Amino acid sequence: MPRSGVLLSEWKRDAVSLKERFDIDRDGEVTLAEWAKAREAAEREVDRRHLEAGPPAALHLLRAPADGRPYLLSNRDPLALARGFRFWAWLHVIVLIVAVVAVLVLLRHADAPGH
Repeated sequence: MPRSGVLLSEWKRDAVSLKERFDIDRDGEVTLAEWAKAREAAEREVDRRHLEAGPPAALHLLRAPADGRPYLLSNRDPLALARGFRFWAWLHVIVLIVAVVAVLVLLRHADAPGH
């Protein structure tokens, strides 16, 4: 629903007032052209209300730290998150060591006489 949709819904609840305000040719019906005028009026009214309200009292921004620290958003406890990352880091180091040893064993085996 556009920004003005809620306001238009409010206006529709009071059909008499809506017709008085936007039924320009006074035929008892709000035509498409007249409804377009109502939408424009609602947009202007919403804009006016936003300007009158001013900025919110508190503005919360999420952005990467300026000093280059890691930018990580999570709903988990920071210590638990760090433990999880530490576990996965060590697991990858162990896998790397096993892979390097396996490659060295295979290379040594390939260099053995008779192969």
